Amino acid sequence: MHKIEKLIVINHEDCGAAKIINPKKNFNNSNEIEIHKISFLKIKKIIKKKFNNLKIELNFIKLNKKIKKMNEL
Repeated sequence: MHKIEKLIVINHEDCGAAKIINPKKNFNNSNEIEIHKISFLKIKKIIKKKFNNLKIELNFIKLNKKIKKMNEL
């Protein structure tokens, strides 16, 4: 109906949900990014299944406001 061509997904650093699902007691930036990569892959798969032609931009924003593009996943 709205002719959406692109979906932008943004996850953020120091995410409470990532801390909850992390099985490791030593939560750090490295394993947090891995958790976000897994969630990005899952959402990309789900969206592409239903909207194959939709472009998806995956981003991770750090607390210092720097954005890391995750589209290489």
